[in-house]
Order: sequence, then C-alpha cells, then structure tokens
Amino acid sequence: MDQTDDAILSIWEYLAADIERKAIEFGGAEVLDWLGTTASHVFQVPERVRIEAVDLSEALEYLDAEHVER
Repeated sequence: MDQTDDAILSIWEYLAADIERKAIEFGGAEVLDWLGTTASHVFQVPERVRIEAVDLSEALEYLDAEHVER
C-alpha cells in the first residue's frame, strides 16, 4: 500500500469511528438524520423502512444483500 492508500484508509477509519461515537451518543436515528442533512452530498441515506427480525445477524445479512452494491 502506498502513502495515498494509507491516507485514504485513515480517513475512512476516522469516519467510521466518528459515526460510531455519534451513534452511541445520540442514537442511530439521529446519526441517519445527521448524515442525510450534512453529508447528503457524500452519502445517500434512503427513506427508512421498518423491519422486524428475531435474529439480528439474519436481518443484517438481508439488508446487506438488498442494499449494498459490490
């Protein structure tokens, strides 16, 4: 990995940690609102849809498969 890759990785790691801190402090809904209003030029936050799940891992796998492009 070159210096540019390291710098980009550092930015994403910082951003992930910052979003996690905000979620702990303010809650997930507030973080999504914040992303939708202040970072909408970078992140697309779609309309929220309520899902019910017995198994959180299963629900996350479903959401990942449905909404994350690879």
